[in-house]
Amino acid sequence: MHLQKNVKYLLKKYSTTTTGLSKKSGVPQPTLFRWENGQYKEPKISTVEKLASWAGYDANTLLNNDLEAIDNINNDLDELVLDNNVNLSNKIKLDGEQIPVISWVAAGSFTDVQTVLKDTEVLEWLPPMKKAGKNGYGLIVTGTS
Repeated sequence: MHLQKNVKYLLKKYSTTTTGLSKKSGVPQPTLFRWENGQYKEPKISTVEKLASWAGYDANTLLNNDLEAIDNINNDLDELVLDNNVNLSNKIKLDGEQIPVISWVAAGSFTDVQTVLKDTEVLEWLPPMKKAGKNGYGLIVTGTS
């Protein structure tokens, strides 16, 4: 179990005390103090979930993994620049609903899109994109333009 080490790491990461972390996360200060000093047997999962959720992890990760190692790996990946000029630190936010791909269009020529009935089963989806709006949809472009 990594709870003690992870609480110490979160205190260091956020430059705070158990009192400060308690105010931020909603976990009682005496509980955080006991976790930091290893004075616990079986932590209450609902309380662990509070701290984990506040810190951006799930309870299982907080209990069973080394958060500092995970953060170091994530930071290394963020700084990784691939040979195709892709910088992984420029992340695209995926907010909203997935976008259904409803039909296809031919590139370079103006054609009508097939009518898609309301209850049609969608087989392909695009990642969420807020700018698409609530009625947004995707089309597959075929050919060359």
